[in-house]
Amino acid sequence: MSAVILHGFILWLGTYAYQYFYPIMGFKPLYTYFMFLGFVAFRLLIVHRVWTPGWTRELLVWACAFTFCACVLFLISSQSETATQTLITWFESAILLIGFTLLFAERRRLNDLQIIFAAIALCGVAMNVYDFLQPTFSNVPGRAAGFYENPNLAGKFIALSMVLAIPVIPWKLRPWFVMLCGLGILPTFSRSSWLLWAIGVVFLGWTRELVAARYRMVEVFLAGMIGIGALALLFTGSLGQMVAGGPLTEYLSPNTMARLGLGGAQAQFDDASANERALVAIAALEAGAQHPLFGNGLAYTKEPGGWEYPRSTHNMYLLFWAEGGLFGLALYIWFIFMLWRHSTGVGRALALQIMIVSLFTHNQLDQPAALIFPAFVIAHGQLSRHQKTVMSGEKQMVVAT
Repeated sequence: MSAVILHGFILWLGTYAYQYFYPIMGFKPLYTYFMFLGFVAFRLLIVHRVWTPGWTRELLVWACAFTFCACVLFLISSQSETATQTLITWFESAILLIGFTLLFAERRRLNDLQIIFAAIALCGVAMNVYDFLQPTFSNVPGRAAGFYENPNLAGKFIALSMVLAIPVIPWKLRPWFVMLCGLGILPTFSRSSWLLWAIGVVFLGWTRELVAARYRMVEVFLAGMIGIGALALLFTGSLGQMVAGGPLTEYLSPNTMARLGLGGAQAQFDDASANERALVAIAALEAGAQHPLFGNGLAYTKEPGGWEYPRSTHNMYLLFWAEGGLFGLALYIWFIFMLWRHSTGVGRALALQIMIVSLFTHNQLDQPAALIFPAFVIAHGQLSRHQKTVMSGEKQMVVAT
């Protein structure tokens, strides 16, 4: 029964359904958080009875440092309603990350999680294709998003889910699964998601999760050639010219046509989104340089006072630099390093994706769905190492006897 409840929580959170249905049903996300944390407490105290942190010690230390950093940055912030809400969000994120990691610290739970995210990835593909052909959910015209509403989020979650879920996909179906995920990411027209998908494909091939070991170099070579060819089509405008005048033209906007390369390389990086990202990156660098030790305070990049742009940094590293200075930036780099150090196999590919996507989003630690992936990385890595240690010990005992 508890497994069914956990699966329900993952589906509800991982698809962003809880966010989409909030305006419709009035069921606040906070209610979901409380229910989930209650379930975590039940699993730890009633089912397992004993809670021994063990390998989660570094995560607990980081979470304590994260909450301490939030308090310090709040004290030097404007302490406005926005800053207060951000403080609450940081507290929620720290607790939820620990809760996810502890729940996933069982091999059976990890396998269940991978199956669920395979379903989430396929559901996201279907939703995006439908949303592109019949605009329903997305808040950006011409770009699909599904329940995520934000095309960048939709593409990111499919790319991350693809990597997380690949071990439970039968070998013969893995290339088709990867291509299907790419098809679902394509109509989001999210350049960062396209890059994230490509990185996932190459790294999975290199770690022998996508194809057999003897085909690893072939897969990496082909993926590289396809990537170079796709970039050439985009930046020369050939892809846009191929699409222009075709049956898909009626579904495209000037912005999405530019993202397909119509107008050449300059059009790819001369749209409003690219210009805004460049401007906020410069602003964040300058803001952090003015207060390099502790930054400008919590939620500085979300308030209209000192921050002149309608959106934050679009970059986790710059977010922590602008709001937390060297103190905050070191904290986030520690988080990335912790993921990389504890990861192995698909977890390492996922850690690399998180490292890269942090260059293109400022919401990596804001939402429960995003926290599931680092929790998986840590739990998967430690369980894999523990299993290898046990197998090594058994082999030594066999040899000794």
